[in-house]
Amino acid sequence: MEVKSKHMSQPTTREYYYYCYYYCYCCCCTTTTTTTTTTTTTTTTTTKTTTTTNTTTTTTTTTTTTTSSTTTTTSTTTTFTTTTTTTKTTTSTTTTTDD
Repeated sequence: MEVKSKHMSQPTTREYYYYCYYYCYCCCCTTTTTTTTTTTTTTTTTTKTTTTTNTTTTTTTTTTTTTSSTTTTTSTTTTFTTTTTTTKTTTSTTTTTDD
């Protein structure tokens, strides 16, 4: 009885090129991740000026609020009788970042 040894066959040229193509294709895959960050800045400035002339007082309050590219201005004028003079300016800035 003859016993023949079994050997693994060598890959053909076609199988070899297919293996190289598949290997290189998998190694060259690229993953791109995009992150968007939104920053909002809000600035509010309030100026209150009181002027007294002959006991008649005119008070003008102007508030300007800027958010990103939108600007809103509100002006209020009140007239009444008083003997006081005051000037007050308040500025506040808030920055918010969303990832």
